[in-house]
Amino acid sequence: MLRALRKNARASLVSLARDISLSRSATHDRIAKLEEAGVIRGYTIDVAPDALPDVRAYMTVNYKVGESQTAVIADIMRLDGVAYTHCITGDIDSLIYCECDSMRQLADLRDELAS
Repeated sequence: MLRALRKNARASLVSLARDISLSRSATHDRIAKLEEAGVIRGYTIDVAPDALPDVRAYMTVNYKVGESQTAVIADIMRLDGVAYTHCITGDIDSLIYCECDSMRQLADLRDELAS
């Protein structure tokens, strides 16, 4: 069953059941048990690299003394182009991963983060 799901995670229950020679309800029950057990943790897609944004970059951020890290991260995550943030230790407070459609958008994002 797992091999069939790896091949096509979007297959219908009927199609999957036919491929593994089980009834639809038995297939459904087994998938549910695998999900509950944590064997199946999710369903993903495989995106073509050329469909991703043109510009990807990491930026570092240092907080002002007394700023709430939680509040700053929440504000940063609302910015267009920010994909995710990592809090780190050392001289840098956060590492921001950005996905932008152009260098101009990346520059604008950098300016916004600096302000």
